[in-house]
Parts: sequence; structure tokens; C-alpha cells
Amino acid sequence: MSKSVFILALAVFGATAVAARATPSDPRIIVSGGGDPTAVETPVFTFMSDAAGGGVLSFVNDTSLDWTSLDFFVKLPSGSPITCSSPVYNTCDFTSTPIVGTTISQYDIGFENPASAGGLLPGDTLTINLDDTGSAVNGSGSWGPNNTFTAVVNLPEPSSFFFLAAGLLLLGGLRRYSRRTYF
Repeated sequence: MSKSVFILALAVFGATAVAARATPSDPRIIVSGGGDPTAVETPVFTFMSDAAGGGVLSFVNDTSLDWTSLDFFVKLPSGSPITCSSPVYNTCDFTSTPIVGTTISQYDIGFENPASAGGLLPGDTLTINLDDTGSAVNGSGSWGPNNTFTAVVNLPEPSSFFFLAAGLLLLGGLRRYSRRTYF
């Protein structure tokens, strides 16, 4: 094989790879900062994709919580690939649970491990981009028209409350014990 044929084949392969990468068909979600926000006052809130299945939404953390993790729950066709990324969180992954008797699954898309200390602090802004790569802002997305998302932030596990209560009881017991006087 001549050198020019090899270079031409490499160029065609590279152009095909770039073109395929520029227009993915899988749903994409990006969580970042900025935008004109809607206030979120509870650790659970909902939002919807637009009529074209995408959209760019912006929220502000009006809770008193540091958002160290963020989970999105959405229903999609089973086997849907998900692309997620975030400059705010270092980890993004998803799981899906099939809904019995349908071709739909419940997806849990999780963002964890904040890039900065504390994650999204009260007053910080969060932007969610549901548009496909290469589409204009508020362009089309692969989430389905008017699909509802439920977002859950920072819900401590019940064991956290148990350990907090046990620690407070221990401190109370130690304080009571130290007040005793012995003759």
C-alpha cells in the first residue's frame, strides 16, 4: 500500500469519526454554573424538557444545604445511552430499572464528588443543558418532548441520622457522668 493511500484512508477515517462525534443520537445532560436562574427552595424539584426534547434550564440553590450530590430521575426507552458531564461534579453515572410490561425504564442519573469544596453552596447557580451536541442553545435534544425530570439533592442516608443521635446521646451521657461528685 502506498503512503498516499494510507494517508487518504487515515484522513477519511478521522473525518468520519469527527462527524459521528459531532451529532450523537443519545440523550445528553450537562450540569454547570451560570444562567438566569429559577429559585429552588427544597431538596426535591422537577423540571421538563422543551417541546423539541432539549432545553437549557438554570436554577439557584435557595436551600440552606450544600449540594454535594445531585440525582435526576427520568423515564426513557429501555437501553437508551446517556451522555453526562459536569465541571461542577467529578463523577457522573447512571442506572436504569425497566418498568414491567413496557419498553420504558426509570433512569437515575447521578452527579457526585464535587469539584470544589462543598459542591453547590446556597446562592450558587446551576445550569442544566439537555440539548444534543452541536444543537443551538434551546435547540433539540433526545429526551423526548416535555419529558419530566425529578431532581433530588443531598438526601442524607437514615444511618447518618442514627449516628448523629447516638453521638449526641453519648455526649449527654458523658456530661452527666462528669457532674457526679464522689465522697
